[in-house]
Amino acid sequence: MKMCKMIAVAVIAVLLSGCFSDKPAAPATNEVWGTAPELTFGIWESEKLAIQPWYGGRCEFTSENAWAETELGYYMGMDGLLYYADKENPELWVPVCGRANCAHAYGKNCDAQMPLSRFVVKDGRIYYEDFSGKYGSDSTKGFGLSLYSKELNGSNIRFEYTVGEAATGGGYATNILSSKEWIVYNSGLNVDGSTTQQLIAVDETGEIPLFELQSEEVPETGVGQLNVYGDKWYFCYNLLPGKVFRIEKGEMVTAIFPEIPGRGCYLSGNVLRVFRPNDGYYDIDLTTGKEVKLCDAQLENSEGIILLPNCVVESNLLKSTQEPRPAGEMQIFDGESWRTVTLPGELLEPQPDTFVTVEAISSDTIILKCRNGAVAPGFWGAVLYAISLDSQDLKAGYYGTIVTD
Repeated sequence: MKMCKMIAVAVIAVLLSGCFSDKPAAPATNEVWGTAPELTFGIWESEKLAIQPWYGGRCEFTSENAWAETELGYYMGMDGLLYYADKENPELWVPVCGRANCAHAYGKNCDAQMPLSRFVVKDGRIYYEDFSGKYGSDSTKGFGLSLYSKELNGSNIRFEYTVGEAATGGGYATNILSSKEWIVYNSGLNVDGSTTQQLIAVDETGEIPLFELQSEEVPETGVGQLNVYGDKWYFCYNLLPGKVFRIEKGEMVTAIFPEIPGRGCYLSGNVLRVFRPNDGYYDIDLTTGKEVKLCDAQLENSEGIILLPNCVVESNLLKSTQEPRPAGEMQIFDGESWRTVTLPGELLEPQPDTFVTVEAISSDTIILKCRNGAVAPGFWGAVLYAISLDSQDLKAGYYGTIVTD
């Protein structure tokens, strides 16, 4: 058993290892951003958003590992399935499954199934989370999530690793997978009626026990990630009430942050950059509480999403509403100046239930997703749009439709 665990930790180390350098020599796989681009308090302008090599890791970082870029195409997780599209034919998105006559639906025997949207493409395989024991290839007890991998075409699924056995009958489990680490929370009901809660991280060094607690209460929540761009912080209020944590050099570091306002904020060290509708963009020093206004809002009744210091997307389409709305508008700040995005007709005259999200910044593209109940009658789907960075004029071009049942 000890030898099996050593081998499994080695597999995790291969998955999560990586570094970020300016000019790597012929990388075999995508780089991993060890740290987020930094903010300078009170300074709005920064290096202009530019095209990067496909392996630069920006797509994975800005999408929270819901997207992955390869030399030839993109992978994307949505509604329990993994999809792929070639860069040469981006309008054709297909489930990553080669089974004949497969319905490609979640809950069916489909190789594209992936319960959670996060995944990592590493050394020719796709690593993802699925329910323990699902494929009959491991002896894991309980109902928690384990790490599996499959080939780039969805075949040859194999069990890779699991953490602990606390998530047994009456328990609860939540995990978060990223290119850097795998955060696992397990709780289980013991025979005496008490509850065991475990918080564990797995990175290139192996398992890092973070916290364990025996209690009489049944926990109501697990582990989550702070809803900000930039620095990645996690929370587990059952075990660390009022605190957030992250993994640095194999150890847990905790902090206490004030409530994060809204969504689309960017966190860098103790600097939080926020957008206030119909007002503008502000930097807040979380240590002193000092605020400084950086820039006015560009549009009325809009939302601003700060993906990177040099990529801010502002639009009246970035919030969901059932009310009639005016013509769609979008502006992008590229680190130096604001630029107007030319939108397609369906976004210029949006339906009340039209809702756009910024999915990722790839090597040369900003990718948008429009979720609309009217995409296809009786189905829930999404329309993708791409804004090429290799152009003087920013235009949101059609990037394919995905329909799921």
